[in-house]
Amino acid sequence: MKKKLCSILLALTMVLTLLPVSALADVGTPAEAEQVAAELPSATDGVVTLASDTSIPAAKLQSAIADGLEINLNGKTLTITSAGTVTVPEGKTVKFYNGTILNSTFTRGDLAAFAADKDATLIVDNVTMNTTGSAFFPAGNASAVTVTNSRITAGVYVIGTNASGNLSD
Repeated sequence: MKKKLCSILLALTMVLTLLPVSALADVGTPAEAEQVAAELPSATDGVVTLASDTSIPAAKLQSAIADGLEINLNGKTLTITSAGTVTVPEGKTVKFYNGTILNSTFTRGDLAAFAADKDATLIVDNVTMNTTGSAFFPAGNASAVTVTNSRITAGVYVIGTNASGNLSD
């Protein structure tokens, strides 16, 4: 009888270990479970301030910066979710500061995460940036890329050339 009872208890114990325990998983505090926004918040006086981590396709970010913009990352992470170069348009200035930019969508190091067209300026200040492509491409005459107080990890840091054509006036 004792052997039979032990066998039954052992069998029950084995069955119970197979039950899912996801109900007991730690989901973290509400601050840790902060949602990721799918687009940039509205600009106030030409400045967008992130309130949460944000994931956005390159084309949508390109559209958002079309008239020039400052993006205060506000200690948050901006993740670019598609492999496309975000280009600062001719004559415009775009500034990213105080946070993290991620873009791991590139399969080649010579494709740039950010480019600055003719007479455009890209400013990166106090940013940690990780990309599998080139970080920056000053693509036109008198274009400027200024990086200060930042940590950049990239396949290639900066590509600068006018090999695609004579871009000087």
